[in-house]
Amino acid sequence: MPPAPATLSPQPAATAAVTYTLPAWWRPLLALLLAGCERESSCASPAPVRELVFYSWAEDLPPSLLEEFTAETGVKVVYRTYQATEEAVRSIRSGSVSDVAVIENQFIPELATDGLLAELDHRNIPNLDHLSENFRELVFDPGNHYSVTFNWGVTGLVVRDDLTPGQVTRWADLC
Repeated sequence: MPPAPATLSPQPAATAAVTYTLPAWWRPLLALLLAGCERESSCASPAPVRELVFYSWAEDLPPSLLEEFTAETGVKVVYRTYQATEEAVRSIRSGSVSDVAVIENQFIPELATDGLLAELDHRNIPNLDHLSENFRELVFDPGNHYSVTFNWGVTGLVVRDDLTPGQVTRWADLC
């Protein structure tokens, strides 16, 4: 596995993290996250990035999106996947290095404290300014030192009250 680019992971055994909640609007935010990899980037970099290792849930991103990114930037994306967050955390703890890892937010403080996440250089993420303030400065990573919100969503439940025996106020009411 190639070492992480200095602009994203200055520590050889560190991974830049991305917070993960529920999948929702992934396409525009992928561009936000990977903006620092542009071939014509104005950010100073010791060497051009030729490959980016992106670690995320299996089937979280369509291959066509990664192909479009490569065509547009010249940066090949190696898409490594996991089936469960615990698997991803074990992989990071065992020394597996990625340039970007999509990890649930509750794991960010511990991984950062243990020195397993590289501190982000916000100068290399110019589109961070376009991220809603609701998703910045979150309690698990004040200052967004180690993470940037990648996905967010909510789960809703719609119940047809004409098909239920009574008012639904808890999950057990649906059984």
